[in-house]
Amino acid sequence: MEVPLYHRDERAEKLSRLQGFTYLRAADGTITKTKLEASNTFEEKRTNNLLVRKFTLPNVQEGAVIEYSYLVTSTFFDNYQDWTFQREIPTRWSEYRTSIPQVYYYKILYRGYLPLATNESSVGSVSLLLSNRLGDNAGPGAGMDVGTSGLQMSTEQHRWVVRNAPAFREEPYSTTPRDYLAHMAFELVGIQMPNEKYRDLTDSWTKKNKVLLESEEFGKAFTNSKFLAAEVQPLVAKYPEPAPRAAAVRELVLKAVKYDGTNRYWATGSLKHSYELHRGTAADVNLLLIAALREAGLPVEPVLLSTRSHGAVSQEFTLLEQFNYVVALVTLPDNKELLLDATEPLLPAGTLPTRCLN
Repeated sequence: MEVPLYHRDERAEKLSRLQGFTYLRAADGTITKTKLEASNTFEEKRTNNLLVRKFTLPNVQEGAVIEYSYLVTSTFFDNYQDWTFQREIPTRWSEYRTSIPQVYYYKILYRGYLPLATNESSVGSVSLLLSNRLGDNAGPGAGMDVGTSGLQMSTEQHRWVVRNAPAFREEPYSTTPRDYLAHMAFELVGIQMPNEKYRDLTDSWTKKNKVLLESEEFGKAFTNSKFLAAEVQPLVAKYPEPAPRAAAVRELVLKAVKYDGTNRYWATGSLKHSYELHRGTAADVNLLLIAALREAGLPVEPVLLSTRSHGAVSQEFTLLEQFNYVVALVTLPDNKELLLDATEPLLPAGTLPTRCLN
């Protein structure tokens, strides 16, 4: 089993109250209960900010029943941990409890096809110990810890239970399991500290679009296309019609840059560098394609999507983390649209790779 624990600077999520048992019924009907020992737990550094705590239940064999529970304490309210109720083995009881200070407001979304046996909410309280530090303009003492103060705060408590969840089995041609598994997801939408106004943290898709187009790694990356002029302009003269011209520009990019198998929607560096290197991620290749199409005088926009292995996109959550791929959208006469991808040389123009059909 794995428990992800996020950390940044001096802050870190903490795991406590970990306990687990394995139950095994013998031939004579007696049940043996084996406890999880500390020696069966270990840590793995997954990234610079993610530590995974792993534990292995003892004496697990066919017919055994395992039971475990733990508590995660976190101050990363913008990264509230999701919970998956269903696994690759049958689950008799899966329960998730949360206790959130009533200064943080979340959009909570349950996804999956299994009914919730329990869906309860209540109000509790928590004592917080706040550290007081001098501000940046405090002279030589700036940043100094000058004491602590206590604060009693109400909490919103939730309890969700899924009972008798069947084992999940992946089917051929299905998308990522997360599209089907019963799970609870969270998005921080607002904060209201004591004696302060409510701060709305949600962004519309329109605002997200604006931020992306102004980003150095996305929108500004494909606006500089002059280095492509010598290669693209002859195609403009040769193909006066938009659709054949778009296909020819795509063929140019296909031959110039090879896809390295990495999926993302932001450029890893300058597109000129990828062009000269003749290799890049899906974003490097397709943002370069967009730049070339613009240089060819075609009306083109980037389109974000999520690959089949990355999961379905929820319109309820305005999170860019849901996306991991970008393609080009060319508007043709009569308002016809042409989606283009330049990572697969064996596919014709207008056909996206299977991984993009989510």
